[in-house]
Amino acid sequence: MARLTWAVVVVATALVGCGPAKYGDEALAESTVTRWLQAAAAPAGDRGWSLLDPSTRTALYADTPEHYIAKAESADWSKMEWTIGEGTYWDGVWTVRVLVPGGMQSVPKFVLNDPLAQRLCDSDQIVGILVTVVAKADGAAGVSQPARTGSAVRLECP
Repeated sequence: MARLTWAVVVVATALVGCGPAKYGDEALAESTVTRWLQAAAAPAGDRGWSLLDPSTRTALYADTPEHYIAKAESADWSKMEWTIGEGTYWDGVWTVRVLVPGGMQSVPKFVLNDPLAQRLCDSDQIVGILVTVVAKADGAAGVSQPARTGSAVRLECP
């Protein structure tokens, strides 16, 4: 019985340490978001399609770049000023804070509605957007659809 108990403790300890592997770093996550926002607002090119994580391309746009590109092209990016804040890692993904001093009305609606980001709240004030980045073992990284529940689904601060 003591051997069985010891084996259970060893296995349980090993499982607690198991989680998603951590790939990339804060600089990779932040540069991915910067390049995506710059490309989305650019007057030409794929408007950041190539910087979306493949699972996000499938889930949100059925692997059809024309759907995404049409939304990015029709959005008014001229009003959106932004500053990249810190990136944090949690449970297999990076989340990058993007401060938007011009307010949420300057963020193209499809970015939040599709969703490619969620609102960044400081207390009860919306101060920007949070963009999720998935980094892979091969060094690739892409903007990912965020997990949203509760107040994030309602696009409001808690």
